[in-house]
Amino acid sequence: MRLSFFLALAISILFSCGKDSNRSTTGSSTNLTITVDTVWVDPGGEIIFLQDKLFLSDLSPDRKYLINFDRANLVAERINLDNLSLERKMHFEKDGPNALPVYFGGFNITPDEQLLVWNYRFYKVFDQNTQLVRDLDLEKIAA
Repeated sequence: MRLSFFLALAISILFSCGKDSNRSTTGSSTNLTITVDTVWVDPGGEIIFLQDKLFLSDLSPDRKYLINFDRANLVAERINLDNLSLERKMHFEKDGPNALPVYFGGFNITPDEQLLVWNYRFYKVFDQNTQLVRDLDLEKIAA
């Protein structure tokens, strides 16, 4: 009796694991498409900073160039996406009126192609010649 029970259980498991030819195979779980976009950029004898995996980078509003920050050296790289080349490196100061903190929270390229850089108690706008355009001084506004 026990043997026939286990035999019936084994047969039912085998039949339940079989392929159903009436089942649809066009579901979204079977159609998985992965695309990877790779861009080759001519650095022109320079080395492009990729250690942070483009963590601090932003596209211009017209999507024609990318700015990538190297926080450790306070260098911003402007990469032209039309001709895929490194246009220039912008070296920011560590001290003085045009200084950036070594570690900042983030940045954004404004519609007039200036760089808005922020951190705790630091909100400044720079032009692409690394000159301070405006100190937003949000601590005074919030008070």
